[in-house]
Parts: sequence; structure tokens; C-alpha cells
Amino acid sequence: VFYSAIFLILCINGFRHVEKFAIGLGVASSIYLVGVIFCGWHQQSVTHLLQHGCFFSLGILIWLCSLNGITVMRLLFSALALVAGLAEIGYVSQGALHGYSFWAAPAVWLTSIAAICLSVYLPMQGNNLTRRLGLMTYPLYLIHVELGAAVLRVNPWTGKYTALALAMATALAISWLIVEIETPIRRALGRAIDWCFSSFVPLGLTAVLSRSNASLGDRKSI
Repeated sequence: VFYSAIFLILCINGFRHVEKFAIGLGVASSIYLVGVIFCGWHQQSVTHLLQHGCFFSLGILIWLCSLNGITVMRLLFSALALVAGLAEIGYVSQGALHGYSFWAAPAVWLTSIAAICLSVYLPMQGNNLTRRLGLMTYPLYLIHVELGAAVLRVNPWTGKYTALALAMATALAISWLIVEIETPIRRALGRAIDWCFSSFVPLGLTAVLSRSNASLGDRKSI
């Protein structure tokens, strides 16, 4: 749902409103999580975006801060999304966490957020290794649920630590492979899409989409 919403924003050349979208998503997600935790609201598949919207909101706001600078509004709603994210991890996701997990899971997430912010705002020079590791995080995000299920399946035969080690090694290997093949595949798809647009899409619509892409490119270069 989230990616569909971003796609629609791009299609209507409305990327200038992405900050409002991020703020609205963060507020809605926070209200929903309060309802789940304190009011006993039931989680439904249709509310999946609301449950995890705080994470998307925080990511967009951090990205906007890195592009266009820090503002009071962005800091305030980033803080709201951060608190909501901690609540989702500790109290909502897969049932409330207890004991060591209650502190370990939020600590890992906060450490990751701190690393992202430091990489953006500190004058540190990256290299090919750090760039590759950064690119591997998105495919890792996409496959982590399936790998978690695999850990649960092999755990009775291998023990939890062996299963965890196998899952981590597999996740890193798959993420690295995706990073390796993504660039040539993306270039081939880009050429195919350009050919389709030039051959079949009306000239007026092509011009609108071109202006949208140019506007997005200008934002990235800020």
C-alpha cells in the first residue's frame, strides 16, 4: 500500500507534497498504535500500513532532512514517529515482547537509526564496502520475514543458535546477490520502459512524466 501511494504521488507530479504525506502517515500510525495498546483495537490486515506507517514516516522525514535541511516541524514529527516505532516494536508487533527481547529489539532499531543519522550528518567519507552494505539493507528488509519463518522451521533440528547463524548467512548472501544483479536488470528495464513510452504513450503524457522525473532529480541533487 505504501509503495502504491508513493507511485501515485509520482504519477500526479505531486512529490512536493511527500512531506505532508509522511507527517499524515506518522500521525495516523501513532493514533492507531495508541488505540491498539490502550483501547484494545483489533489488528486487521487492512490496517497493516497504519501499524508500520511510523517507520515509513520516519524514513521519509530523515531523508528530507538530509536533502533540504532540518526544520522544527521535521524534528517534531520524526520524534513522534520514533516513539510510535518503539511502541510498535515493544507492544504491538507479534504480541508484546518480554524480558530480554523487550529491550534488545528496540535497542537494535535505535542503533540503526543512529547509524543512519550519523552517516548523513557527519563528514565521513564512505567507500565501496560501506555503499554495498547500505544497498544490501533494502533486500534484507524484503526477505527478513521469510527468513524468520525458516529459522522457526529448522530450529527444532539445529538448535536456535545454529538456525540463527544459517539465517543470517543466507540473508547476507541473498542481499549481496540482489545488489550485484540489480544494476544491469534496472538498466535493461529502464531501456524497455523508455522504448514502450516512446512507442505507445501519447506525447503529452510523456512530457508530464518527464517533468516529474526532472523535478525528482532536482530534489535529489539538492
